[in-house]
Amino acid sequence: PASARAAMVVFQGETVERLVFLCSPGDGDGRRPKKGMVPLVKGITWEDFLARASRRLGLRRITAVHAWDGGPELSSLEALLEVDEGRTLVVTGEHADGSAGAQPPPPLPAAAAGAAGPE
Repeated sequence: PASARAAMVVFQGETVERLVFLCSPGDGDGRRPKKGMVPLVKGITWEDFLARASRRLGLRRITAVHAWDGGPELSSLEALLEVDEGRTLVVTGEHADGSAGAQPPPPLPAAAAGAAGPE
């Protein structure tokens, strides 16, 4: 219906130009992947977009936004607008509890690695 379409164009008093789908990968500590959507509204800045994405995914700070898993890193709204609307952006960052998300665990020190090996 036309009324539903109008609701998508104006959301909470802001004109929505595009819907951006996001995902934050899980990690080896049992944290599950999170998915979300952020409306790209008229007049938004890159910093505003990052703040909205952080809140949506429960991240304290975003460290990277990629066009897709393994895709190019995005650092501006202009770059984001070049990505196909059907793509889900991959977002990494620090979780609200201070842990880093989707990062490999640090390597063991050589002494600890040797101590853990067979005797």
